[in-house]
This record gives sequence, C-alpha cells and structure tokens, in this order.
Amino acid sequence: MSILASIFGRAVASEPQAGQIAREDGFVDIDLPVADCRYTKDGTLTVLARGKIDGQTIAIAVDLGNEWKEQIVEGAELTIYWGNGHIRSTGHESDAFLGLLAKEYGIAETTQKMSPRTTLTMAGLNSDPRVIKTSRAAIKVFFEHNGEDNYGEAFINIDLANKVLEFHDKDPEYHNGIFSSLSAGA
Repeated sequence: MSILASIFGRAVASEPQAGQIAREDGFVDIDLPVADCRYTKDGTLTVLARGKIDGQTIAIAVDLGNEWKEQIVEGAELTIYWGNGHIRSTGHESDAFLGLLAKEYGIAETTQKMSPRTTLTMAGLNSDPRVIKTSRAAIKVFFEHNGEDNYGEAFINIDLANKVLEFHDKDPEYHNGIFSSLSAGA
C-alpha cells in the first residue's frame, strides 16, 4: 500500500468516478474528480484527484504549500499569489497518468514510473490558494526544478466545491518538459 493510500484510505480503495479529457489543436486538458483532500499540521493541503479515463484509473496528488506571497501587477489588473508545491505519485495509478500524458503528448514513453514527488513553483492568478475552501483556485505551475530540459508550464485549477482538479496545458511546446519532470528518471 502506498503512503497516500494509507492517508486517504477509502478514497483510493473505492471505484473512481469518470474523468474527462479534451484534445484540441495539440492541447491536452485532463479533468479528474477530487477524491479527497487533507491539511497537514503545517498547513499544506494535499488534494487527491482520481478518475477513470479511456477505461483506465489514473490519479495524482497535488500539494499546495502553506506560504503564499502576494504580487500586484500594476496596469494588468492581476494579482499573483506565489508559492510552492508538489505533484506526488500515488503509485500505479499515477504511473497510468504519466502513460496517458505520454500517449496524448506523442512521446515515445521511456519510463513507466512517475517520480514520487515533483517540485513546482505555483502562481495563483487572481486566485488566492489560501482560500481554496471557499473559492476556486486557478494556478499556473512551473516545472523548473530538475534542469532546463525538464522545464514546462501548465495550469492546475482546483475547485473543491465542485470536486474537480483540472490539469490543463498552457502550451503544447511544454509537453516534453512536463513529461520529463514527472518521470522517475528526471
């Protein structure tokens, strides 16, 4: 049993709800039901997203750190909330998520394993992740901690009220970097 399975218990043991995938002009957007979420003692929030796509159960866990710094962008009507977090593997269901990304991104899959933990820089866009319990969090994530070849950007939007986590493309040019960052070999 994985560490996350021991934390989330029934959420991992139960039959997952359907997820959704949208493909358009090279963009790949994956929406997964939020199976559970938990706060740690230090205030980090872990969101477990798990669903069935194309007959296969896939899952990821996303950690949102407990510190966010507000930056107001003058003239752009934009407030960015900077923080850190992770995407964590839940085991074979996260390996299946990585396999789905490889297939959708057109990458010749060189690994079957997702990294146990991938560090992210996060930016809440006019969306304060500290109030995620009452407001949808729209977060741009940067895969930048494993070297230049692993650089990528995506969106992880979390709506706890509607129990959905969105893993959406920012630009298909980042597919290789995202895949490399999430792979165990990175």
